[in-house]
Amino acid sequence: MIQKLIAGMGALMVLMACSPNEVALIDESTIDLNKTFIQQHEVLADGTYFMLEAEFDEEGWRRFIEFSVEDSQIATVNFDGVNYFAATFKTAASANELNPINGDAGQDLRWDQQMEILQLFILEFGALDGLWEPDGFTLDIALYENLFWQALEQGPIESGPYLNGRYFLEEDLSTDADLESLLEDELDYRYFLNMIVRHGYIIAVHWNAINSEGIRKYEPLLTGSILDTEDEIQIWRAQAALMEAHLIATQDPMLMTFDEEELSQEMFGVNIPVQSFIELAVSALAAGPLLEN
Repeated sequence: MIQKLIAGMGALMVLMACSPNEVALIDESTIDLNKTFIQQHEVLADGTYFMLEAEFDEEGWRRFIEFSVEDSQIATVNFDGVNYFAATFKTAASANELNPINGDAGQDLRWDQQMEILQLFILEFGALDGLWEPDGFTLDIALYENLFWQALEQGPIESGPYLNGRYFLEEDLSTDADLESLLEDELDYRYFLNMIVRHGYIIAVHWNAINSEGIRKYEPLLTGSILDTEDEIQIWRAQAALMEAHLIATQDPMLMTFDEEELSQEMFGVNIPVQSFIELAVSALAAGPLLEN
């Protein structure tokens, strides 16, 4: 079990995993510089801070940091991430991995366990500068350090208009006319939309479709698609990604419009029908997040 960060006499140490012999020294002078910088920069404004990575990594995750400041002190901090499908958080996915720490020398820590160490370090020392990579660490600390400073520089945020949680909606085929229309479609699929809202803001969107055999229109890393060619898959996905990014940028699907041919009226380079995307986003936000345990 990961133990708390402990400040001792002289050198400071982070105790990790289960073995008391596995330690990583921390540069105490750098920690002092962190505190001094924050003090000289400005008194931290109370409120909620949040920063999301600019794009997804090669494994399909987009990380973020969120922390709260009370009485000019960091009170809570959390690192997490959302996946490409806008369906789950990285901490939850990592905690379910079948590689629990059992004290064996050289065993890597899970992502959520490494985040726990970073979070405790920030709570104790106010920043990540000076944390040497402990035994079992596989992550680039600088990436998370940058997220922290970007959130600090941006300042506290106000809550957005939407309820936090995961949203999901698919096209309704409840009428005979709808079903007949689907069956007449050239590739027999229906669209669906996933979204994740954090602090009242849309931070992840995934638009896709599924056919009667349960095959997705676009399935990264897997073979098989209901589109005819690989080129068609990539073209559709690239344009769908533009619509997803546009929604995250505008935060309001009501600002997105389409013409009589279902084509976007404001997104240059998008020539796929987008009526489904816009209507699903409007309806999903109106319905609210899923009730999940």
